[in-house]
Amino acid sequence: MVIHMNKQPLDFDLENEKNLSDILMSLEDWVARNGGIIQEVRVDDIHVSLENETHDLEKDVSSISKIEVFTASKEQHAIETVYTLNEYVRTFLNDYLSTEGTEAYDSIMEGMRLILEGTEEIVNVLGINDLFVLDDKKKSLRKILGELAALVERYEKKYFDKEGRDTLEAYMRELPLLFPKLIKWGVVKNLDKFPMIQPDKKALYFTEIAGDYYTILTEAVELFERIAENLQLGKDAEALGDIYYITEILDEYIVLLRTVQESFEVDLEKLGTDDKKLEDLFRKITGRLKEVSEALKQGDMISVGDVLEYETKPLFERLVELLGEIKDFSFFC
Repeated sequence: MVIHMNKQPLDFDLENEKNLSDILMSLEDWVARNGGIIQEVRVDDIHVSLENETHDLEKDVSSISKIEVFTASKEQHAIETVYTLNEYVRTFLNDYLSTEGTEAYDSIMEGMRLILEGTEEIVNVLGINDLFVLDDKKKSLRKILGELAALVERYEKKYFDKEGRDTLEAYMRELPLLFPKLIKWGVVKNLDKFPMIQPDKKALYFTEIAGDYYTILTEAVELFERIAENLQLGKDAEALGDIYYITEILDEYIVLLRTVQESFEVDLEKLGTDDKKLEDLFRKITGRLKEVSEALKQGDMISVGDVLEYETKPLFERLVELLGEIKDFSFFC
């Protein structure tokens, strides 16, 4: 028996494998350990379905002459799954939601869960923060997924009324609008996994998602005053939520900068003035946030507000300015 993987001979020694199913399980384990996933299998030039249990999987080892296995990285597979998910959403709208009465209730609920789980899995595999995946109206993927999850919980034990169906249909029409942006974030976050995409297209992807991120970063400047005000009013939970949100934004900034440096080979030291380099800004902001953390532990809310509004906010505004330079991609000229 000959085994080829991605059209290359594979040195594979049989151990206790008795049938095709045993062989594929061993191959799948080997591929997974190397960060990949099996996409297609052909046995003696005949396609074998991996989706469902078939008699083909029971084929005895001695009856097989050739096995061809085609694999992809988990990241590449996740991108391809976005297209599959898009088709499934279309089927969901046309077949399930278009059915009157309660007949399609089980299919609708199962479909919603599959769409949620599928999208969340794609986000996790690609290392994407769903907060920054925005549609044309600047609505985030996180928000839409949250609304869908709430709808699942709301109708888990009762049939959909007209309001529920209309709301669900609206969400399902919104979600596919975010899929192209999801793909672009996935490519930018995993540039080394997509050598087949031209560098100029990768640069275009970066400028687009950096533009979305810039929108969020700019709007976040106003949070510093709101945090200070909420702390003075005793709304500590709301203030802490906003502080966490800012921290989440800063974490993504660092990831984008690393992409610019490592994948696009851009010298970020050319940005900013001598006394306000990016590294210094992040160090200062991190220091201020540690001060905030200590003040919160001591219950000194007034100091927290002052540190955030008068010391941290100006530094954050400088980050906004520098990202403005980066997102315009002037450094490629």
